[in-house]
Amino acid sequence: YQRRVRGGLCKMFLNKSVVPLSLLLVLIVHCFDPLPPAPPYVQKYFEQTLDHFNFETHKTYKQRYLWADKYWGTKNYPNNCKGPIFFYLGNESPVTDYYEASGFFTQVLAPKYGALLVFAEHRYFGESMPFGNNSFAPGNIGYCSSDQALADYAVLIRNIKKTIPGAATCPVIGFGGSYGGMLTTWFRLKYPNEIIGGLAASAPFNFVGSGISPSAFTDACTNTFNTAREGCGAQIQAAFKEMTILANTPEGRTRIKNDFMLCKDLPDENSAYAVIDWAVSGLQGMAMLDYPYETNYGISVSAWPVNNTCNRMATITDNNVKALAYGLGTYYNNTGSWTCYDIDKDIPDWGKCCGWDYLACTVVYLSLIHI
Repeated sequence: YQRRVRGGLCKMFLNKSVVPLSLLLVLIVHCFDPLPPAPPYVQKYFEQTLDHFNFETHKTYKQRYLWADKYWGTKNYPNNCKGPIFFYLGNESPVTDYYEASGFFTQVLAPKYGALLVFAEHRYFGESMPFGNNSFAPGNIGYCSSDQALADYAVLIRNIKKTIPGAATCPVIGFGGSYGGMLTTWFRLKYPNEIIGGLAASAPFNFVGSGISPSAFTDACTNTFNTAREGCGAQIQAAFKEMTILANTPEGRTRIKNDFMLCKDLPDENSAYAVIDWAVSGLQGMAMLDYPYETNYGISVSAWPVNNTCNRMATITDNNVKALAYGLGTYYNNTGSWTCYDIDKDIPDWGKCCGWDYLACTVVYLSLIHI
């Protein structure tokens, strides 16, 4: 803590006697001299088994993974081990997104322990498409499951330890967040011989059979906007209430299209409600990515996006729907690239069709209310 403190905001908070733990962690990482950048990675492809549970087929697909060995071998370990292997169990997005968002491992733990970083991509996401552009066709998408993905990771780890010099005797530590955290936990349970432990960050297991309210997530998101600026949450709720009424008529849907600057017409109620879902997803995304610095986790987001959204909405007082649309530009158009919105395309990487939708409706169902 003898390093130079940067910025007036950091000094202001660090001079306080009581700082919330979550804010303290942010301050430690971002208010002092920055950590070293994440080491560069190489993209590799592994000839992976398509169906691990059917011995009558021998089809394979190319699974992408990221390899960063800058720090590997920089520490002294016994038993001919070059260093631990930190293995990211990829989830519902291109794996490159997760590498950029895993600084605790790439910038802190890897240099400290001289670790090899391996980020494995989940099948049916990013470039790991078993059937290319036809991966989501009926008959092909059935291989998209958590069990198959876990088996992918086990096979990949075994191959690394078998073929890479200095890896055979090295311990493997798994890690992941959200659905990736669930995968990490399941992997440790199902394949305890492959990893010695794992870090499951924000894994939503408590929503299953625990009695926690299904609306706990949305309640937390709502509270985030309520506390950002007085009246912000009420303005958002008023906008949604008005949109549900406008969705019932052609004139109302035209109003929604114009206020949101949509690229396409809204021919029916379902298309209008899809805009409402898109808006809700944007608000939830900002609540989860409400950091004091810019991020690019599948979508470019400004620093303090919730505050920015509320402040933008406050500038429009005579049209709540238009105010909501303007506020959402913090999330969906942070780069200023779009002159109109296509709600089917202008979404984060992790929200695109169809891998996560399929998983969420089959093997990863959570009793969560999203709206």
